[in-house]
Amino acid sequence: EVYKVDCHALEGYGQDAEFLREKKKEIFPISFNISRTDLEACDIYQKIEDTVARYGLSRDQVHIEITESALKDSSQAMVEAVQHFHDLGYQVWMDDFGSGYFP
Repeated sequence: EVYKVDCHALEGYGQDAEFLREKKKEIFPISFNISRTDLEACDIYQKIEDTVARYGLSRDQVHIEITESALKDSSQAMVEAVQHFHDLGYQVWMDDFGSGYFP
């Protein structure tokens, strides 16, 4: 059920962006976290694409964020997910918060 919360957050961003656009206000990008469960539970690519289209967002406004631990846990699936998001035109960021990495 986690994917529903993730999709709800993106939907809320779309609604906020639409409101701000109507008010001629600046719209800042969102970092949208996905996990292995998002990839397994639904077609997260299509859900994101549908939301982006519904609210007239550009793909550079939605940054896909994947946790480092998710990449380690299921490396091939996550590598394929990163490539798929890149193919769709999204930036993919690595979230290593709390992973023990300190620069």
